[in-house]
Amino acid sequence: ATWTNDAPWVHSNAKELVEIYKDENNKTNIGFTQSYVSINIDGKNAYWLHKRMKPTSTLSFLVKDEEKTEAIKKLLENKEFSDSLKVEEIPPPETAKADEVKATPESNPEEIKKVAKAKSGKSSAAKTPVKAAPLVPPEKAAKLLQHQPDIEDGEGFNGRRPKVDPFVENEELIYAVSYFAVEGGRFTMRSHPFVEVNGRKSYRFTFHARSSSTFSLFYAVDDMAEFFMDYEDLVPYSYTIKAKESKQVRDVKSFYNWKTLQAKTWDKKIKKGKGPEEKIYEWQILPYSQNVFSAVYYMRTFQYSVGKEISMRVGHEGKNIIMKAKILREEKLSTAVGTLDTFVIKPEFEIDGVFKPVGDVFMWITNDSHHRIARIESKIKIGKVVVNLQKISP
Repeated sequence: ATWTNDAPWVHSNAKELVEIYKDENNKTNIGFTQSYVSINIDGKNAYWLHKRMKPTSTLSFLVKDEEKTEAIKKLLENKEFSDSLKVEEIPPPETAKADEVKATPESNPEEIKKVAKAKSGKSSAAKTPVKAAPLVPPEKAAKLLQHQPDIEDGEGFNGRRPKVDPFVENEELIYAVSYFAVEGGRFTMRSHPFVEVNGRKSYRFTFHARSSSTFSLFYAVDDMAEFFMDYEDLVPYSYTIKAKESKQVRDVKSFYNWKTLQAKTWDKKIKKGKGPEEKIYEWQILPYSQNVFSAVYYMRTFQYSVGKEISMRVGHEGKNIIMKAKILREEKLSTAVGTLDTFVIKPEFEIDGVFKPVGDVFMWITNDSHHRIARIESKIKIGKVVVNLQKISP
């Protein structure tokens, strides 16, 4: 057994640490023992890396160098997130060129067989996504025919997959965000082409919130978020936030490990007039939990009817939350994209078994196979924030 084979992420971190310290004034190399990997500087061990659950490792050190310590912290945190999430584009399927097929079954059946055989050989060499095993323990495979978890309504599902996929590839939903009846900015939700995340077919979704030029005079907002959701099990792998606002800059990364049911979030922010602030959350998540972003899309997979209550698990910043949505009524809603048949729902949240009121928040969901959000109203201490659907494309 070697570190390269058994714990390559530790070896990789060690090599990058060497690059940080390498210069003409010292001699730096890597040492290996059975229990740790060391960084040796001028003949003395200065750092020790110990293996932890993939892809993490712990670092101990004797050398105190503030500048390099910050570089090392960033290296390890970024490596932990990037090593946990491997995203690859799925190439489009190959299509036959016009000159590849010149015969027809009626004109020359034997020639068609040759062409089909040749094309078959070509397609076998092309990269195609492989459907991996479900993200649940094998002993629970029998339950895959039933919708899980039990707190969710299973109507309209085959196991974890909705019978009708509500998501449209390359869909863009644009909303106007108003405060005191004045438009303060635009909010955009996009679905992108499928990708592979850690070898599994997955959705990719992004959010973008940006304040209007007028509202930016008072408070500017330019926030981006991205998350990936497993195609088969409809659970999120991660989310990232890049926020640039008048009073703060924020960078957030979060990863959900469904094999270990562990989640970790790195939250860094710099507030105006203050120094950097950093928080790290690590916690045990419940099976089939959503995050705060994926929940917005996941709620579109359910079947709605008046009087029904939709529930789902949400894991966020160290807490396991139960989100419930009561369907109050049906309503015809006049919007910029036309008059829409909608359901009006009221969300509620339960944290550690305790109901947490969120005030008067209402959502309008389209009564069709896509269940898009058409409107959100949220009453706050002064006034009301309203989010209205402005455009759907394609």
